[in-house]
Amino acid sequence: MSFFVRGKGWFSDPLFVKSAANAALFQAGWWICILGSIEAAIGFTAVYIFAHAKWLLPNTVWQHVVRIVVIGCAMDSFIAFTGILNFGEQRQVIPLWLVCIWVLFAPCFFLSLRFLSKLPLVAAASGAIGGTLAYFGGAAIRPDVQLGEPILHSVLILAIVWALFLPLVFAYVNRDGVLAVKGHS
Repeated sequence: MSFFVRGKGWFSDPLFVKSAANAALFQAGWWICILGSIEAAIGFTAVYIFAHAKWLLPNTVWQHVVRIVVIGCAMDSFIAFTGILNFGEQRQVIPLWLVCIWVLFAPCFFLSLRFLSKLPLVAAASGAIGGTLAYFGGAAIRPDVQLGEPILHSVLILAIVWALFLPLVFAYVNRDGVLAVKGHS
């Protein structure tokens, strides 16, 4: 069990520890946004951003994080506008709890999902499966969210969108060399 020995293995790698913390906090935040009140979603998101700003992410990536949030919110607003995702009322923008999920998700590109940056086909497959399942799961749990009919059509479109989205975001952040810095000190 060398990964438990101080100075050896995974737990001695600061990037691994930061990535594990990021993944765990994101998952907790996703559940809070899906199941909790808007106040809980906003509160957790604020704590998450503070923790990432203080301990997990360097200042150099925050401009990229903000851009990913804006692009993701615009993408989801378009998806909702086209009827692929329905929030129970006619909306031009996504609900605040979904904005919180985007704020939680964007730092993952620099930490827990970072390993996908050099594997575009794996990133595409992960996006197609993981992104689609996140929407499908959210729609199954939240009473105010439904996938457009026919559901198979919506699922296929989401899979295509996410298969393109993840590799494109990694290409965008890699062009500035942001992910080339080991550990983001």
